[in-house]
Amino acid sequence: MASAGVFYFSGTGNTARAAELIAAELRAAGHTVSLYRVEHGSGGKLLAVSCEPSALHVFCFPIYACGVPNIMLNYLRRLPRARPSFDIRASDFGLPRAQRAAVVCTMGDDISYDKKGERHHLSGFEGHALTQAAGTLRQRGYDVFLTGACSYPLNWTQVVNAPRPEIDAELRALGDSQATEIGKRIAAGERSIRRFGKAHALWTVPFSLLYSVFGRVAMGKLYVADSDCNACGLCVRGCPARAIRLRGTAPARGLSPKPKPRWGWNCEGCQRCINTCPRNAIQTSWARLTAEAVHALVPIPFLIWRLGPHPYMPVRPILLEVFFWLGVYVVFTWLLDEFVWLLGLVPGVRRVVEGSFTKRFRRYLEPHFRPPASG
Repeated sequence: MASAGVFYFSGTGNTARAAELIAAELRAAGHTVSLYRVEHGSGGKLLAVSCEPSALHVFCFPIYACGVPNIMLNYLRRLPRARPSFDIRASDFGLPRAQRAAVVCTMGDDISYDKKGERHHLSGFEGHALTQAAGTLRQRGYDVFLTGACSYPLNWTQVVNAPRPEIDAELRALGDSQATEIGKRIAAGERSIRRFGKAHALWTVPFSLLYSVFGRVAMGKLYVADSDCNACGLCVRGCPARAIRLRGTAPARGLSPKPKPRWGWNCEGCQRCINTCPRNAIQTSWARLTAEAVHALVPIPFLIWRLGPHPYMPVRPILLEVFFWLGVYVVFTWLLDEFVWLLGLVPGVRRVVEGSFTKRFRRYLEPHFRPPASG
């Protein structure tokens, strides 16, 4: 009986659901299947799982900014090189065959109605993510024989309201049917690579790279825990990137003594914390959003460099100017984050920092998904 491993990263459960349905189809076809979550462990290290050389590998992940989530891409890059398997029944004259792998992504869809009542299905777009993941696996020696995509409800709760319950149910049913069909194709060994227009790579690749380096960190820094937070620590224990810590200030300083969640610099943007908080206390802060927008639009380091006195350097090397700009920008980013955090601890200013447009947003979590409570 053939063995198979299904590896998945999931923030709010859509990808976990697709992985479970694919695993069910593989079991029905006679495979021995193991499911593995790709998350950071309690020690901060990326979980790594070794598989048998002859195993079938299925990798599942959501689409973030047209690319593979940073945590999943790092996992794929750290996989041990695939060792060829010898299977006389499946290869000619007993020649070695590369380990087989399939790649499946989940996309966020939405359904809206205009003023005339006309229905519009807004389909997700996988960008170059499947090509990116398949290319990484081939570099590790895997034979990627199938790539596919499933459509599930859009759940970017940090920015937009989650779909209404009836739309949610319809899109989940659509995603489940697509995941089941992909599972059957994988079990049958069908060779099928989803097409990607190379012209799209001109904008999806830089967009994904910018999000991976800067965007996901900036999104994490927009979060704030409002006055409904009771410091239960569920967001800390459930964060797949271990990017959240409870941090407080001593009462002797006249600030809020109650610990508050603090988002670090390694947020994945998975939306798990905002959607799983039992008190709906995690929001997108207007104050942080405004501060980040001003910081991004006003080139403070450039102004310091250009307007400041430089009697000993009338001609400035371009490379030095670039490094100076980046260095001062990083310092200002850190100082701004600390400043807004301290403002949120001051009783009289806390309400301003906690002000948000997401308080009344619906939260989304795939009904079958049970996020891990710890490491």
